[in-house]
Amino acid sequence: MVLHKELYASIALLAGVMYFGMMYFTVPELITTIATLVVGFTARMATVQLRWRLPVFVLEEPKEDKLLENKAKKAEKPLSFSAFLFVSAR
Repeated sequence: MVLHKELYASIALLAGVMYFGMMYFTVPELITTIATLVVGFTARMATVQLRWRLPVFVLEEPKEDKLLENKAKKAEKPLSFSAFLFVSAR
């Protein structure tokens, strides 16, 4: 779920790169920490507020598989109430 459509992991990676980059260039640790927290938090809140999402790839099944799947579903017997509870509890 971390690498799902939200930018949570990408922003964490960006903040990590920013922190190590600032430490590499010998920026004082207090300034580095505060700047990283502010940028990471602001970016995360902006993605939530503006509903920015990563593109989602959806693999479509071939049409023949869908037809066979629909036929198989129709051939199945309906579940009893106890079987339904067992399946839905998983």
